[in-house]
Amino acid sequence: MKFSKCVNYGVAVAMLWGAVSTASATESGVYVGLNLGMSKFEVDSEVERYFTAVGARVNPYVALELSYSQFGEATAYETPSGVREEVAFESKGATLALIGSVPFGNFEINGRYGILVARTKLKFDDEYESATSQGYVFGLGGGYTFSEHYYVGLQLTRNKHVGEVDETTQMDIDTYTASFQYRF
Repeated sequence: MKFSKCVNYGVAVAMLWGAVSTASATESGVYVGLNLGMSKFEVDSEVERYFTAVGARVNPYVALELSYSQFGEATAYETPSGVREEVAFESKGATLALIGSVPFGNFEINGRYGILVARTKLKFDDEYESATSQGYVFGLGGGYTFSEHYYVGLQLTRNKHVGEVDETTQMDIDTYTASFQYRF
C-alpha cells in the first residue's frame, strides 16, 4: 500500500476513534510548540527543518493548529546539456491543520490533515524563480504529556504539492520531527 494511502487511513481512524473514545488527557486550551527534524525531498536530499506552531485543543480529541514551517533547501544536480549544474529548491510556509487525537492516559496517537500555503524558490544556473503554492498536509504521530503543561512527541508528515509545476517545479516533502509543546 502506498505511503499516502496508509497515512490517510491512519488519520481517518485516529480522528474517528478520537471522536468516540473516552480517556483522560489534557481537556482543552491553547498551546505553543516547536518541532525540529528532517525534511526529505523527492530528489533524495535530506535537510534539517523546523516549524513553530500555535494551536487550540477544543477537547482531548480535537485541536486546530496554525504553524509556520521552514523546510530547508534541497540540492540536486541536473545535466540537461551534459554539463553538471546545481539546482536548489527551498520552501517555507504556513499550515492550518485539524488534529485528531486518541489519548491513552498520558500517551496519545494523533493524525493531522490540513492546507499548506508555501513560498518556494528554485535556483538554477544563477537564476531564481519563485512562486506561492497551495497544497495539503497529512501525517501521523504520537506523544506523551509528562505534566499538566508539557508534551513531547514524534511526527511523520507528508506535505503534498509544494511549489508550482510551471515555475519552481512541484514536489512532495516528507518531514520527520520531534515536537515540544507548552500547554496553557
